[in-house]
Amino acid sequence: MLIRVGADKSALVYEGPSESILSPISLFVAYSTEMHAATKITMLRMFYDCIDLASPESDGWQVHDWLKRAYAREKVPISQNSITWLLHLTANERYVECSPRIVWSALQHAVRSVLNHERYSRHLERLLQLSEDETRNISQRHLSALGSWIALRVNGRALLPMVLYVGSFLQMKGFDWIEDPMSHREFLQAQPNLYAAWCHAVLDAVEKIELYMREELDLSMQHLSWTRDDLISALSDTDVVTSSSNDHFLNPQNCSQCKDNYNMMAHSLVEPARIAIQECVKTGHESDCICQSSFTENDLAAELSDYSGVCCNEEEGDESDTDEEFFDAQPLHFDNQDQCNSKMFSETATLLYKAQGRIWIGEYAIGERLCATCFLFKEQYIGEDGFAAEFPPMPKSFESFRTEW
Repeated sequence: MLIRVGADKSALVYEGPSESILSPISLFVAYSTEMHAATKITMLRMFYDCIDLASPESDGWQVHDWLKRAYAREKVPISQNSITWLLHLTANERYVECSPRIVWSALQHAVRSVLNHERYSRHLERLLQLSEDETRNISQRHLSALGSWIALRVNGRALLPMVLYVGSFLQMKGFDWIEDPMSHREFLQAQPNLYAAWCHAVLDAVEKIELYMREELDLSMQHLSWTRDDLISALSDTDVVTSSSNDHFLNPQNCSQCKDNYNMMAHSLVEPARIAIQECVKTGHESDCICQSSFTENDLAAELSDYSGVCCNEEEGDESDTDEEFFDAQPLHFDNQDQCNSKMFSETATLLYKAQGRIWIGEYAIGERLCATCFLFKEQYIGEDGFAAEFPPMPKSFESFRTEW
């Protein structure tokens, strides 16, 4: 009623829950996390002209962040979330400027949206067209884990590569970038197009998830030379293994966390520590080298029986001013056996690692192998119930080094 008689929609309050939450629309979304999506959309429509994205500190990004964090509580299909509505509406904004904090929030929301969509809608089960007997015989835990991997590969089609591009564009730590002569004007002019492309990519992934999951499932089965019957057999040939504390590090078929036996599906287990060290070596140990600092000697002794790397010391008289000691491309002894035909899911996990600025949220031991469910739980993308978890805090290393103009 006040707005109808001319009240100022952009007026700020003197005090809010934080210094950045002072406008009517940001206050509303901050206090309406449990409200239905339709109620939020009604308010967003009313205050749309006040949602400003022109700078990283703008009020509109606060609205974005709150809606992204609350989307899983709105109890509607992902396609009907309030943040989905806002992405549709703001995709063609003319003035947009983002920051690492905004990139982190966008990454967390995008990955969760696709994972949650698969979890709620059970697309993989529909794609497999399981009979009643097959449903009784297969392991639902393994089916759920496989569904998460396929969904994460959907993220890897466009969304994760776009995060890598934006991280490079913002010259962020942990991303691959080089110095460029871009002017401040060019920097600002490029961002609305990046934002528009991101909005469309998120909406496309959500709207076409079943189509993309079918394509990724077919591709993974082709890599393994499997038929549908082979996959059903693999999902049925599973067991939960009880073992001593270190046996699960040595058995490549067991998930180190839940102890589930993956037998024919050992390719579905990933080694986050291996990924981190391989990426550190590929980047020439450029920053925050983890090869020698992340794992204690006791950890290695408990989990590994041998060492097969080559230690390279600087020769006396070398002109290099670097005194550090680095290891070769296999700095620590990993299990070098053929990892069951396919590394597709390991490649997907690596892409996620790079999109996070080459950091893991969880802590991992060398030799630790995880199924998708345990891996995504440790990375805080899902909670104990398998559905979306709260966003973890942005890592301190997630920062931009682009020169200030």
